[in-house]
Amino acid sequence: MSKHGLERFAGRSLGVATIHGKERVIGPMLMQALPLADCIVIDGVDTDRFGAFSGEVARVLDPLETCREKAKHGAEVGGLDLVIASEGSFGPYPPAPFVPCDEEILMLYDASDGSWFEHRHVSLQTVFGGEECTSWEQVRSFAERMKFPGHGLVVRARRSGRRGCDEKRSQGGR
Repeated sequence: MSKHGLERFAGRSLGVATIHGKERVIGPMLMQALPLADCIVIDGVDTDRFGAFSGEVARVLDPLETCREKAKHGAEVGGLDLVIASEGSFGPYPPAPFVPCDEEILMLYDASDGSWFEHRHVSLQTVFGGEECTSWEQVRSFAERMKFPGHGLVVRARRSGRRGCDEKRSQGGR
């Protein structure tokens, strides 16, 4: 970005729309790159309302629109005109669907003039997986492979009423 382009950020406060501590990474990087006055977490923002990583709240918009809505929500709740939000997705890498990938999107919203600045990063170096465990040893082994506690885990109870192969196996089927 040109020197002239950076002037738009000079002396302004940047709000980070997050409830998951992302300001600890985003804040220092943008404070170093842009002439901001400060970088603050927006109190009262609820980014999980747009979808939760755990799946408890379904994401109904695509990742880019979800990120955009988070930034607008942050501006409304925080009363700020400069807000950044993020949205991440894990799943198959489109050119090679058998390879897992992580896509991270950052959207910086300047409400003073309606400008949007977008950055996307795709990584094939990701911690992504799922496993049904029936013992604590399996849980421990899976957690180690997923680099826990450096990465969080979502743990769910086994669903009852399963069908398909599990049902056939329990009835003596092959």
